[in-house]
Formats: sequence, structure tokens, C-alpha cells
Amino acid sequence: EEGCTVMFSAHRPTTDMLKHFDDLLLLCQGKVVYHGPMDKSMDYFESLGYVCPHNFTPTDFYMVLLQNEEIAEQLLKKWVEYVSYHAQDSHVAPKPPANDAKVSRMIRGDTTYPTI
Repeated sequence: EEGCTVMFSAHRPTTDMLKHFDDLLLLCQGKVVYHGPMDKSMDYFESLGYVCPHNFTPTDFYMVLLQNEEIAEQLLKKWVEYVSYHAQDSHVAPKPPANDAKVSRMIRGDTTYPTI
């Protein structure tokens, strides 16, 4: 169906499966390190100096980055900077209701997402 939202969590999806993803949300330590279009995710990481080797799928590459504590900490900080800079972009930093401080903290990466 058109116009319906599907949330899907896949551990290490194949390159073929990635072609069907519109949006990607990457979390580390329960905090956002990237949220945006799947087809722009490689550009984002390359802009930070992390270029995916040709023999890696994007998801394998992201897992390698996020498993390195030092890199993961840098990515968390860079995402907060990115969101702050692109605050006018509704896809990157949606505007929460004025009275919803918890949602605002989650968007900025100040809080962790619950583990299910």
C-alpha cells in the first residue's frame, strides 16, 4: 500500500535489501548517530572522513564504526553538531510540540531510546 509507514529492524541486511530502505536510523549506546535517507548515509559518513571500503556493505561498515568506542563517541558528537546546524530541515530535526521536552531531548541525542 502507498502512504503507509513500515518500521523494520534488520541486523546486517544485504546490499539488495538496502535498496528498498527509504530511511535509516543508526543508534549507538541508545543515541542517534545518523537519521536520514538511506541513499545519503554514505555521503554523510564520507563527509566525516569515514569512507566505506569497496569490499564492505554499508551496514557492515557502519557496524565496524559503531563497535569502535572512540569512533562511536565522535559520531555521537558529530550528529549533535549536524542536527544543530541543520535545525531547519524537518527530516533531520523535526520540531517537537513546544511542551514535549522528552521528544526534544531525544532529537538532540540528549537521552537514550528505550531498549525493547
